[in-house]
Order: sequence, then structure tokens, then C-alpha cells
Amino acid sequence: MVEAKTAAELVERIKPLLAGEGPGVQGAVLLDLVSIWLACHHPDIRGDVFREWLRVLPSMTKISEKMLFGEEGFPTGEAKP
Repeated sequence: MVEAKTAAELVERIKPLLAGEGPGVQGAVLLDLVSIWLACHHPDIRGDVFREWLRVLPSMTKISEKMLFGEEGFPTGEAKP
């Protein structure tokens, strides 16, 4: 799938820009980018598009967690906001 390959390549280019920034900054950047992406959709379908994105997000998060932390997943410890 061409879009998936292009997306993966773009993610690899963006990662270094976010590396070393705290979760607050990373979250703010992603919030801004997601809002731009969502604004590019017709207002009548934004809710459906966003819900589909949220449906897929947990499975992608599990994959990313294993890539970051290995099969054990997120290190145990106290949760911080």
C-alpha cells in the first residue's frame, strides 16, 4: 500500500523532531497536526473520520509500545500525567 509506505517514511522523518521533547510538547504538536488533518475533511464527516481514527489507535499503540519497550511492554511504575 503506497499510502502506508509514504506515512511510515514521513513518521521516520518526524521522529527526530519530537525526540527529547517532553510529552506535553509532543502532545501539543500532535494535537495541532490532528486538528489540521481533521479540518481538511468535510464537516459532515469529521465525526465519522475521527471515530474511525480513535478505533484504530489502541491497536497501533500496542504495536508502538512493543517497538519502544520490547515484548514486556511499558515499564511498570507509577503513572504520571
